[in-house]
Amino acid sequence: MNQSSTDNPAMTCPRSRQVLRQFPRSWLLHPELPVRPGDRGPDVRLVQEWLCLHEIPTAIDGRFGPQSATAIETFAERYHLEARADVDATIFEALASPMIAALTDPASCDDSVPEAVVRIAFRQLGAREIGGPNGGPWVRLYMNGREGTAYPWCAGFVSFVIRRACGKKSESLPFKLSVSCDGLAIEARRAGRLVTGADYGRTSHLSPGSVFLIRRRTNDWVHCGIVTAFYRRHFDTIEGNTNADGSREGTAVLRRRRSYRDCDFIRLA
Repeated sequence: MNQSSTDNPAMTCPRSRQVLRQFPRSWLLHPELPVRPGDRGPDVRLVQEWLCLHEIPTAIDGRFGPQSATAIETFAERYHLEARADVDATIFEALASPMIAALTDPASCDDSVPEAVVRIAFRQLGAREIGGPNGGPWVRLYMNGREGTAYPWCAGFVSFVIRRACGKKSESLPFKLSVSCDGLAIEARRAGRLVTGADYGRTSHLSPGSVFLIRRRTNDWVHCGIVTAFYRRHFDTIEGNTNADGSREGTAVLRRRRSYRDCDFIRLA
C-alpha cells in the first residue's frame, strides 16, 4: 500500500464513509461533508492531512484557504476526478482510499487468527505519520483517537491488528489489549502467553502472527510489532512507529528484520 500510488484511488472502494464510520466521530477519521473553502476546524485538517499523505503539500492548519483549494484541484486533476475546490464524498473517498483499502480486508474461511494477523498487518504497510510526531489519521486509527508526542503508537498498531483479526474470525481476544508495550506484556503474562527470550529456545509454539517485544530491562518493554516469519538467527516483522533503522520512534509501518537479542514474545496460537 502506498499513499502516493499513481493508480486512481477513487476506484479502491466505493463505501468509504460506511467503512470509516465504524469508528467514533471523535477519532477524526471521517468529516462532515462537504468541506468547502472558507471552512475551519478538524474536518479541514483531516482533508489537509490526506493531501499531504498523497504528497500534495498544503499547510495542516485547519483553515481551508486558497492553498488548500489549489491542492484539492491538483489532487482531482491527478486522479481524473471532476475539478472542484470543495471536498464532497467522491473526493474524500479518493483521499482516504489507502485507509479504506486497509480496512476492507476480505475474510478467509480457513485461516487462523495468527494467519489473519499477518495478512491484516501486511495491508497496513505504507501507513505513516503526518502533521507532527505521532500525528495524523493513521495514528488516530491505531491509538483509538489519540495522537501527539505523548503517544508512541507501536503497541496501538499491534492491538489494532489483533483486534481486527479476532473480529474477522469471530473469536474473543486472547488477552487484554493495550496501546502500551508494557501493558501488552503484562496482560499477555496474565493470560499465560508471554514467552521470554530465555524461554524462546525451549518453545515450539511460536508461529508467524506472534508479537515481539523489545526489552530494555526486566518488566520494561520499549517497542513491539508483528512477527511475519521466524528463522534460526533472526525474525521478520511488520511494525508501526518505526523507520529504516528500526527506531522505536519512527514515522511509519514498515517491514523489518530483527535479531532475538533482548526480545520477548507473545504467542497467539
